[in-house]
Amino acid sequence: LQKPNLKALNLGLTECKLLRWGLLIYFGLLLLADVALFPADHGEALKALFVLLTEEYFMVWLLTLILDTRKKLLTALRTLTLASGCVSLIAIVGCIFNVNPFHWLNTVEREMLMTTYYRLGVLRAEAGFGHPVYFGAFCAVMVPLHMYFIEHSDARWQRLLFSGTMSLNLVSLLLSNSRGS
Repeated sequence: LQKPNLKALNLGLTECKLLRWGLLIYFGLLLLADVALFPADHGEALKALFVLLTEEYFMVWLLTLILDTRKKLLTALRTLTLASGCVSLIAIVGCIFNVNPFHWLNTVEREMLMTTYYRLGVLRAEAGFGHPVYFGAFCAVMVPLHMYFIEHSDARWQRLLFSGTMSLNLVSLLLSNSRGS
């Protein structure tokens, strides 16, 4: 049996001092805002602290543990870009048939943002993001990743695949009719 070592867990998330201090300041400011909210609304403040700890810090921590090499990171990003192409294709088909197929996946018992938005008589693509603006921002963020993989792919079929998924993302971005994105 080995003695547990806290340093081995790398709770600071990174060895880079600048990045570590940036993350510490970010999480510290969020913690300060949640503590300041505590006198006004105890329940909401505790919920925000729980979300900060579980959904933000632990998620980043787990990602740094899992994606610890460049190869793993590129594989995860490649998977994300290909999945975004699939989501875009479903969103485009949904716009053509005037239905959001992701609304059929409503399996929760709580209220979620699942409304349909129209602009100029056309259904706005939103996929499973709950609002076209969020989906449009996702599509816009994915385009540079697609461009990176198109540029750094060796095989012609890979360049064509990433070009196709980037095209699907651009069409989805236009169909989301999100002016900000």
